[in-house]
Formats: sequence, structure tokens, C-alpha cells
Amino acid sequence: MQGLVQNVLQGWGPAVAVEALNAGAAGMRPVFEYTDYRRYLHDFYHYKKRTNPYYSYRLFSMKAGFKAPNLLKLVMDGQRNLTRESVDKFVHALRLTNGEAAYFTSLVLHNQGAFPVRRGVRVQALVAAAVA
Repeated sequence: MQGLVQNVLQGWGPAVAVEALNAGAAGMRPVFEYTDYRRYLHDFYHYKKRTNPYYSYRLFSMKAGFKAPNLLKLVMDGQRNLTRESVDKFVHALRLTNGEAAYFTSLVLHNQGAFPVRRGVRVQALVAAAVA
């Protein structure tokens, strides 16, 4: 916050200061608070777009190493699922820590039904990934 005040004093102006404060106030929730990876991706994309108007689906795809510029949009909308390989690429583009990556991967497997059918096992795996 102090850096923001210094930047305002150095000439950012009040409009930019208010926008920066609003972006910080509505920051991104940690991945551990999500039970639906598509919702996390949706929130991630809109957070990035809010904080950087030039952020795009194409930019995300480039960072993840995908040729399809709209893959993130297709996954967010439920039109595509993630493979194990694409999960790794998403983790890279999302810049998740090891623990966050483990949770996100478990979340994808859980939401796509790749875990054993017993729901308790799925939830246990999510909890274990969150704790790790």
C-alpha cells in the first residue's frame, strides 16, 4: 500500500490510484478455496484481465505452450477437459507453487471424474493435496 501512495505522489494521479486500490481489494482467492477448477480458471482470467487490460486467452495459451489461442475459454466453458499433459501446462501458465499445483491437479481429476467413484476418496485426495 505504501508503494501505491508513493506512486500517486510521483504522478500516477487519483484515477489510477483508485483503480489500483480496487484491483488489490478484489484480489484473486487462493486455489485452495475452490472446489471447481473451471471456476478457478474463470476467476483467474478475469482477475488478470482486470489488472492488465492486455491480458487475453491468446496470451495465456502462449504462456502455457498451446497452439489453440482459445483453449482456456473452451475449458472454462466446459467444452473441453484437461489431459494430464495439459494440466501441467496450465499449472505452468498459472504460476502455481508445488502445493497449489498438487491441489489444482487433484481438483481437475475430481471435477472430471478421474478419481475412483467413491466420493469420499476424491475428497480425501483434495484434502491431502491442500495439506501437502
